[in-house]
Amino acid sequence: MKYAPILLMLTLSLVAGCVQDQPLKEIVIPGHNVVYLFTYDVRESIKVASDNEKAIRSLFTESSSMNIIYEGSSSRDNAYFIVALTNIGNKLRPYLENTGRSLDFNYYYYIGDYWYNSTDEIIGKPNLTTPTLVLKGPETGATETSVKLSEQTPLGVNALNNTIVLQGTSYRNLTLAADKLSLIILDVTQEQVEQKK
Repeated sequence: MKYAPILLMLTLSLVAGCVQDQPLKEIVIPGHNVVYLFTYDVRESIKVASDNEKAIRSLFTESSSMNIIYEGSSSRDNAYFIVALTNIGNKLRPYLENTGRSLDFNYYYYIGDYWYNSTDEIIGKPNLTTPTLVLKGPETGATETSVKLSEQTPLGVNALNNTIVLQGTSYRNLTLAADKLSLIILDVTQEQVEQKK
């Protein structure tokens, strides 16, 4: 019995510690009737390297169309890209609906010198006049885990300097980068995330 108060304090400390260490995987934006769900703790995702976040955000929120491009030579990366794009779409769609906007997507992939559209038809090299999101995975050229604006597009495709490169060196890192892009689009800052601690 003399150990009961210590055991109770230890239990309360462990419970309190567990509550504080819970991952933060949900974001609520005032005025939006939706909870935005993330794969990993947003306190980790927010730390993924990025640049020009305001410009990246505006490419999604001020455009009516977005191109998605990836190298299709790796079935593993292709599966990773599907997950990453689904995660982004699950947040982007309701966010844009809540702001009265919509965004159409054009999907292209390439293998070697051949380009394909979303129905797997061989096409000529696309001339991209709307913003473009380029995906790179661990087997298709990712050199870091980041979300950045770039002047380079695959195989020299003209994208009018509206190119965002999302890359991850592993499945986990690609998913973190996709969550980082979602946080940028939702206009969630590191300071806001740190206040949730």
